[in-house]
Amino acid sequence: MARNRFFDRLYENYADTKYCIFISHKKEDRLIAKSIADYLINAGIDVYFDEYDSSIDVDNPQSVVNAIKRGIKSSTHMLCLVTQNSLKSKWMPWEVGYGYDRTKILSILSKTLRKQELPEFLLVRNIINLEGITSLNTWISNILDVSKERLLNESKIDFENYSNPLAKILKVNV
Repeated sequence: MARNRFFDRLYENYADTKYCIFISHKKEDRLIAKSIADYLINAGIDVYFDEYDSSIDVDNPQSVVNAIKRGIKSSTHMLCLVTQNSLKSKWMPWEVGYGYDRTKILSILSKTLRKQELPEFLLVRNIINLEGITSLNTWISNILDVSKERLLNESKIDFENYSNPLAKILKVNV
């Protein structure tokens, strides 16, 4: 896996990073969120993923809030993982509200949900809704300004079929 430069950039003023994606998810979906975070890191995009933040003291709510705020402030985009679990999240609407004017917001649907099930706070303004591996790969290609073919050849992304490591959680060929 590629090294996530988020913390280098945050703590050592690492200036080589153009984009950083804050991963918003429900705690019960952390393994799914980790798969997506690792996929983005492998593509060459930095992420803020709370599971990788050793400064968080989960027993201290202020520590959690401070880390989330720092992650959002340092990110260019927020990717909301929308699942059955996150539809009940209290944190995700707060994160979206906090990041609304600070980041570009995207949502990505798990394969068990339909676009019509998106919560209202993810239906407003310029929110990009990604449905599946194809739209995620297209977004990665666009943000990096590199063709999908080149990213595939360099093993930065994977094919948009059932061999993709995200195929168990995201729709294939959408």
